[in-house]
Amino acid sequence: MTELDLGVRQTPARRHFKSKAGQNNHFLVTVLVGLDSVLDETTQVAPDFSTSWTPQNRTNSYHRSRQYVLESSLVWILDLVDGYRMSLGKTEGLLSVTSVVRMNQLDGRSRKLRELARLLHREADNAENLVRAAYSWRNRVVHGETSNRVSPELRSLLLPARDEISEEYRGLDIERFLSSADGSEIPTFKETASTIAAAHKLIEQLDDAAIDLMDLEQYAESILRQFFVSQFDAGNRAIFVQYWPGDEYKTRKRLRQFLLQSGFVANPPSARTLSSEWAHTLTSMTAREARSRFIANTHAP
Repeated sequence: MTELDLGVRQTPARRHFKSKAGQNNHFLVTVLVGLDSVLDETTQVAPDFSTSWTPQNRTNSYHRSRQYVLESSLVWILDLVDGYRMSLGKTEGLLSVTSVVRMNQLDGRSRKLRELARLLHREADNAENLVRAAYSWRNRVVHGETSNRVSPELRSLLLPARDEISEEYRGLDIERFLSSADGSEIPTFKETASTIAAAHKLIEQLDDAAIDLMDLEQYAESILRQFFVSQFDAGNRAIFVQYWPGDEYKTRKRLRQFLLQSGFVANPPSARTLSSEWAHTLTSMTAREARSRFIANTHAP
């Protein structure tokens, strides 16, 4: 048996996004709960705290700190969405170099995000539109770009969906959201939490679309090549004999285990797996053939 019956559940880009943003709403709530003790003067600074804390006005300190937490959380989640977009653009077997270059040349994070969704054959929905609108807020917070307003295009998509958005995001008032974003108001907890929730939903949808379009064999090939080149360059000249010992069953088992450790899964949700033809070609090679396949000609023999 030569098949590598493996597929992909998540891209590395989404795994990274989840590792950084998986509990953002929980962290946000925790910090805000902690800040309440500053306002009601029940805060006790631990003796081993490494710095002094003597606010002249607890109320002012509370409100300014709350603003900092809400705005920082908004900026953080949107920057992670940017990171996802850029990481996905570098994923082998997905988008063409020309498409990625064209996307990156567009003006503004919002337009780049829309282009990524278009390349993945995704129609805009409330989650995407909400995240794109929040970029205007982010730019005002970070850069003070007072002229950076939510585009008429986005307003025309979000306002008619006010009832759906309210139901989907626990009572979020999209009219207030847009007004506050345009006016550089401090985001409320609901507005920040809703942006975080929309970002998670959007990334999940984009990632599912990416996996449906991905060339699994090219993606697997890139992971294997990166591994074998790094091993070879580190001086492990026996790496190919280790994986291609002359026993096709052992080769399949070792390659399968490596791909499982690299993010592939058995019985993937999409039911798309590596092709048997590609797997057979890979597992039936000799060590010399494998070296020729994965090591560039520029490497010394």
